[in-house]
Amino acid sequence: MSYAEFFNSATRTEKLPNGFEPMGWQCRLACGKTADPQKPETLKNGVVCESRLIDIPTGCGKTEGLGLAWLWNRVFLNKPDWPRRLVYCVPMRTLVEQTRKRVIAWSTNLLKHAAELDLRSEALADLRWLAEHSPVVLMGGEENNSETREWDIYPEKPAILIGTQDMLLSRALNRGYAMRRPRWPIHFGLLNNDCLWVCDEIQLMGPGVATACQLEAFRGDTSDAAGLHGFASFFGSRSATWYASATSSSDVLKTRDWRDVQRPGDFIFSLTKTERADTTSTIGRRRAALKKLEVHRDWHFGDRQPPDERVTDIIGRHLDMAAKLQEHNAPADVPRRSLIICNTVDRACGVFDLMFQKQKAGELEGVDLVLLHSRFRPADRNTRVDQLKPKHLEKYPNGQIVVSTQVIEAGVDLSSAILWTEIAPLSSLVQRLGRLNRTGEFGANGQAYYSWTPLAFIIGLELPAIPASPKEKKEEKEKEVRARHLPYNQRFCDDAWKRLPRLKGDASPAVPIPYSATSCWISSTPTATFRWATRTYPRSFEAWTKTRTFTSCGGNGRAIPMTISGAILGATNCVRCRSAG
Repeated sequence: MSYAEFFNSATRTEKLPNGFEPMGWQCRLACGKTADPQKPETLKNGVVCESRLIDIPTGCGKTEGLGLAWLWNRVFLNKPDWPRRLVYCVPMRTLVEQTRKRVIAWSTNLLKHAAELDLRSEALADLRWLAEHSPVVLMGGEENNSETREWDIYPEKPAILIGTQDMLLSRALNRGYAMRRPRWPIHFGLLNNDCLWVCDEIQLMGPGVATACQLEAFRGDTSDAAGLHGFASFFGSRSATWYASATSSSDVLKTRDWRDVQRPGDFIFSLTKTERADTTSTIGRRRAALKKLEVHRDWHFGDRQPPDERVTDIIGRHLDMAAKLQEHNAPADVPRRSLIICNTVDRACGVFDLMFQKQKAGELEGVDLVLLHSRFRPADRNTRVDQLKPKHLEKYPNGQIVVSTQVIEAGVDLSSAILWTEIAPLSSLVQRLGRLNRTGEFGANGQAYYSWTPLAFIIGLELPAIPASPKEKKEEKEKEVRARHLPYNQRFCDDAWKRLPRLKGDASPAVPIPYSATSCWISSTPTATFRWATRTYPRSFEAWTKTRTFTSCGGNGRAIPMTISGAILGATNCVRCRSAG
């Protein structure tokens, strides 16, 4: 059996009974450099598991490529050099839920078609175990069932763990959140041995990226890379870390223990030159998708209440788009959708409320209005996500307007004909632009279909004027301006304003984004768990091993080597309460 057949079986759905065909990059990640979807004989072997920076454009099946590569090598081929546990670390709760659904679907499909896949007895046993005991979800407020709750008492069995970075990284630091202290060392040992860490959407992880890098260094040894002096993995096992993002930069991975270490030549895994030049394949059409860009720094959505003329403009452009698509007989699966992304929940609610009032006044007849942000209860959030499905959209002749915050940047697979977004760091803008003409259904290679050109508007923020004097008043207004840019750093938004004109109105994924070394990256606001640790400057492994120990709050905990906690976060304070350790 080839990897293509394995991939087809794992990704079957009701609409696609034969599953998806793997893309070239997915085959190379699972089967090696020479793997080619057009040559089945190159898809029968595996590859050595190594740490990688995976730089793949948005909308190209990253979750399937990462997860099924591990299943193919560890479970189906039973390669002993691949880690026993897959740890899927993401920055947002919505990504956990979506990844869990996909993992369950893969296991169910592979077991259902086990006979035709001709699985070996060992692979079949591991697959059955995974179907019953995985995925293990580690997320605040989430309860695992009796089968998955005690994954840690079966260290000899394969496991798939999916969780938010606060839950997973705290366990790897021997300070597991939402768990009893006596069990900390168990999770610490299991998550630092025999694991493949997949850190997805690392542009949103903030200081969690540096933490994951240092943990990778501490798990390494001199046989992995010259200059590393970690404690390695025990019992002959090995661990690796994959850093995945559509807006990746190797500079952000150069933490204290990696600065003087030369990564292997194939550390950065990306599309080949042939794949980048191709415009006919699935990935080629997505990279060549037509996306025109307009930048209006003087436009804004207000602070809490948007200007009436801005919302009226959005409605007018949306109805014009829906009419043109209808006039030129665009298929029903081409979404008549406008997407509005605000940087704060308050502004998103303000835009939605004004639109809702206009809808009640009869200005948005036949249009579905959807509001998405992070403060919904799970059941309400799932209801709104269901509204994004094509089947729901068919009920509305004039399409849909979605008002959202940055929760839509990652893990939400939807496409729009018009995109409105407030200014944000370049990494966030790239993710948002990935939701415009996502699969090239509105046009590609410079050609617009159905007489409609997909259009993105990047607008500014309503900012107070800063007086030249007096000094106190100037500082007060400058502070207010910085607050208006939240949750982002004003410096990175200003850098985006400077670089956007270089795109010359073309936001197609094939056009190189003018990143600077760091401006598009460290702009992401840390999660609440790591908010205090923004000065991530990890000390060396040797220094902390020799000089420090770490005692928990109140002094009633056992002393833990500082290498495991403070060395990574670059602080001498307690992880929980910030008191001096």
